[in-house]
Amino acid sequence: MTGEFAVRGENIFEVLNRAAHEEIVPPSVHNDKVDEKLEAIILKALAKNPGERYQSAVLMKQALAAYLDEIKQPRPIARWNSCFAACVGKATSLRCPTAFPK
Repeated sequence: MTGEFAVRGENIFEVLNRAAHEEIVPPSVHNDKVDEKLEAIILKALAKNPGERYQSAVLMKQALAAYLDEIKQPRPIARWNSCFAACVGKATSLRCPTAFPK
């Protein structure tokens, strides 16, 4: 998501020590395009205190599904289907301006 490791270290022992004792750097520090709601889900999943984490994979899945439902964009195929329906019978143009605007 950011192109960076969540935890860095010179060797595996340093990485494990930092993972256990240091707070995770929020993804938005490395990539300011990370959505704050997605970042909140990630940080909750990586919380040091077990009581602050999702209590089950199902709860995390529900949070991710709710996030995805919130940001869903119309799929290109849906735009193409509506354009096709509107353009049926108009064989003069192979390019549909509503599906593929310039």
